[in-house]
Amino acid sequence: RYQAKHVADSLLANCSDADMPRFAEILFRHYQAPKTVEPDSAFALLDTALYVPMERIGEQDRGRLAAFASWWLARGEASQQAAAMRLMRRLLPALPENSPEVRQITKAVAAAGENAHYLWDPASLSPTTVYILSEKTAKWQDEPVEVTRYEKQ
Repeated sequence: RYQAKHVADSLLANCSDADMPRFAEILFRHYQAPKTVEPDSAFALLDTALYVPMERIGEQDRGRLAAFASWWLARGEASQQAAAMRLMRRLLPALPENSPEVRQITKAVAAAGENAHYLWDPASLSPTTVYILSEKTAKWQDEPVEVTRYEKQ
């Protein structure tokens, strides 16, 4: 299952446009019910999604990935949380700026509490940046990683 990322990348990147929906459905059905997935399998699925060519998948599938990552960020152990954050970071550039998925990711990161820290822009500009700073997830990362930007309320 740890090689699934290479299979998914190769298959989805190189299949024909006609075959893409069929192959994507086979992969993304595993992301539909995160609470039914074992933690080790969730880590493998989160890691696999990092290698999916985001430009080739549809809005519904990106939504499934955002929901899956949000669920595991909230309920997983350190390895699933770190993998969820990495997937969120990969998803954000592929999502429309004001999409429900971006709002879902932003809320999930905000709710992560100890796993995220919010730094206001020192020049008092409107964007903020969310960083992973928790010791629980830091061991899975080389340094704090920017996850998303959103407007001050």
